[in-house]
Amino acid sequence: MKNELLHEAFAPFSQSADSSNNYLKKSVWTLQGDCIIAASEDKCIRCFPLPAATYYQLWHDVPVAPAQPSTLVPSFTLKEHNHIYDIAMYPPANEIIIG
Repeated sequence: MKNELLHEAFAPFSQSADSSNNYLKKSVWTLQGDCIIAASEDKCIRCFPLPAATYYQLWHDVPVAPAQPSTLVPSFTLKEHNHIYDIAMYPPANEIIIG
């Protein structure tokens, strides 16, 4: 499969009151592969669910028709009080571990 930009998310990472230079620090796939968990400089963790059609196409080797990238919107945002240095999925509980 050729690398193509299918989705993008700019608005959640725009400048905020906490950070004038906000950027993505780390992102990981959930264990089911249907969401991306992202940590950024503004001390937030966001969960971006993959659209169902894209999820099906990617996991069942169905060709993805080239189109304009759609915008991903976080399903939830966790605001932390301290800087986030690392994130990882905790397999037995399928929860986010913040470090």
